[in-house]
Amino acid sequence: MNTEIQELRTALAAERERHIAYRTSVRDEILEQHFNGTWCLPGTQDALVDLDLSPVAMHYTGEATITVSISQVKGATSRDEAYARVKAALDAVNNDAGITMTVHSVNASVYEDRYDDRPTNTTATARPNSESPF
Repeated sequence: MNTEIQELRTALAAERERHIAYRTSVRDEILEQHFNGTWCLPGTQDALVDLDLSPVAMHYTGEATITVSISQVKGATSRDEAYARVKAALDAVNNDAGITMTVHSVNASVYEDRYDDRPTNTTATARPNSESPF
């Protein structure tokens, strides 16, 4: 009985290898049709998906312009430190291993907020037509 089971396992493994080779050849043929201009990309992708084969993994490049509102940079002791922290945060934004990007420049306007160390329990209020007591 063990011999029969082993023979069946061997036959099954061989059949799997033939099936994988066949699916690979079908995918290669579909891709050849696309690359020689016979099939468009959407048609190629549809055929691959319909046959439960991996779709074409495209490689995209481009540029993005991002505008970010900075509501607060807590604990910075200087404008330079605040700017450096904002730049570092923007540089570290990409956590997708499938995306490779380089930040070419960061143009941030960082302004002082004189109320960062303002006591939370203060009762002082600004007087009209006067400067803030802080």
